[in-house]
Amino acid sequence: MPAVGVVVLNPGRDLGPGRGLGGEVLDRAEESFLRPDLGHEKEGQVGNVVFVEGLVPFAGRWRLYYGTADSRLAVASAPVH
Repeated sequence: MPAVGVVVLNPGRDLGPGRGLGGEVLDRAEESFLRPDLGHEKEGQVGNVVFVEGLVPFAGRWRLYYGTADSRLAVASAPVH
């Protein structure tokens, strides 16, 4: 299965129905930055799957909300620079 990396979008441009992303692709990472590592990310309804739900700046930190193995939600955080 190919790894999917980060995609940077310009949401101001509509690609039309059936185009998937709903915005212009500005850039794409070479490698995935989020990979299944922990037990709850590897085992669940669909194992070995993690997927980003949203990225929010809050209280001086980035909060990355993500789904794990189609069974749970999790959050990772890092300081805003």
